[in-house]
Amino acid sequence: MFSQKVVETDRFLDMALTAQTLYFHLGMHADDDGFVGNPKSLRRMIGASEDDLKALVEKGYLILFEDGVVAIRDWLVSNYVKKDRYTPTIYTTDRQLLVVDRNRRYQLAAEVTPEDTVEPERIQNGSKMDPQVRLGQDRLGKSKGKDSLIQTTSPAEAKLKNLHIKLNPTQQQLLADYIGDLSSDVVCFAIGSMALYADKPRFNYLDRILSRYRQSGIRTRQQAQEDDELYQGKPVQNKPGPVIPIYRLGE
Repeated sequence: MFSQKVVETDRFLDMALTAQTLYFHLGMHADDDGFVGNPKSLRRMIGASEDDLKALVEKGYLILFEDGVVAIRDWLVSNYVKKDRYTPTIYTTDRQLLVVDRNRRYQLAAEVTPEDTVEPERIQNGSKMDPQVRLGQDRLGKSKGKDSLIQTTSPAEAKLKNLHIKLNPTQQQLLADYIGDLSSDVVCFAIGSMALYADKPRFNYLDRILSRYRQSGIRTRQQAQEDDELYQGKPVQNKPGPVIPIYRLGE
């Protein structure tokens, strides 16, 4: 789950798209306390640069520890789960260096005073809750006392919002189905393709791309890229075949 208070600010959207995407992938791979033990591997996997990772740290979205582990600073802003479903992080040494401030953000304990911190537990839905992210579509969360709207934003939805494309409930469900069938990475690639080739990016255009991917059995970004090149009439570079010695050609 990604809070709109974080990912829809000018400060966040002014970063490079690769840095934004890296943030979303770190969020999807984080443990229940918002810690990620392999940020560099994830960075390489999605094609982000070292500067993208540094930007997230310098702008205060990540806390980087000496052992290479990172913590997502805003992890506790609006994400909770019942205590019986919560699994503490294995990075206990790093976790002990952090406290939670009054804005529900991680801070290094050495940088704040005890008066500025709060306990990481909160009452929600009538029971004690512990923090945990749950990624996916926008969800309507209802407490026993009153209704409360809890917004979540997937990487695909964030990309669509950057293109000023608003989804109705039917389109949100359709997008969720595509992500489940094709993977978030493939859907994000399709959105990028639409932004590149469509005169006016619309969800109907994206729907046609993803429907084609589904019918073609596409499940990886590489397959999607090859399909995109064929569809756009670009030459596909085939792998070179074995070199045959000239003296054998006449045999």
